Amino acid sequence: MPSVKMTINLPDSIRQQLKLAPWGNRQATSAICKTIDRYNLIIKSEKKAVQEIFSLAELNLFFELCKKNNFVPAEKCKDGILVAVAEAPEDLFGDLSRSEITEKLNRLSTIQNVALVEVLEDLADK
Repeated sequence: MPSVKMTINLPDSIRQQLKLAPWGNRQATSAICKTIDRYNLIIKSEKKAVQEIFSLAELNLFFELCKKNNFVPAEKCKDGILVAVAEAPEDLFGDLSRSEITEKLNRLSTIQNVALVEVLEDLADK
């Protein structure tokens, strides 16, 4: 597989999670590639699942509510959309039910919340 050499700066918290020196002995390139590869496999599957849970109208609502949000650090993915829905004015919902949407959001796993953010970010790239 061809590769491109690049320099990235990793915060200490990420270096620790990847067990890179001085917290471990893993090579940075292989640890990062392995982690990204696994993440992409999981997130691809969960993005499909999330798109089956929510209607296009609901996804568009989330997009409008969150298009200016920055979901960094990743912890913000857990409940960022739920908070946006809870704080949104009622007139934005139209025929959609805030309570049904909130119920669906509350049932999502952490990885599904991250996948939902990824789906919204994909919409932003279009």
